[in-house]
Amino acid sequence: PFRDFEGVSDEQHKRNLARAERKFDLMGELGAPLMLVCSNVGTDVSDDDARAAAQLYELAEHAARHQLKIGYEALSWGTRVRTFDHAWRIVETA
Repeated sequence: PFRDFEGVSDEQHKRNLARAERKFDLMGELGAPLMLVCSNVGTDVSDDDARAAAQLYELAEHAARHQLKIGYEALSWGTRVRTFDHAWRIVETA
């Protein structure tokens, strides 16, 4: 799983994308076609769903360049996104 990605500051988002690129390289070596992204459990998370959707969209664009896909899962203990319905609304927006 890929943790604490969405709903972060622009600066943290850049660091998260760099972290994702390293993970994509490893996934390619392992032949793993899907990255599971869990809803953020961090303390410094925006409640702006549009921000989360835009950040997940950008992650999906990066994944597609590696012929990979991402999935998004709401964790019941997530800071902002805790339900399937909420996660689905963000995915639909993305």
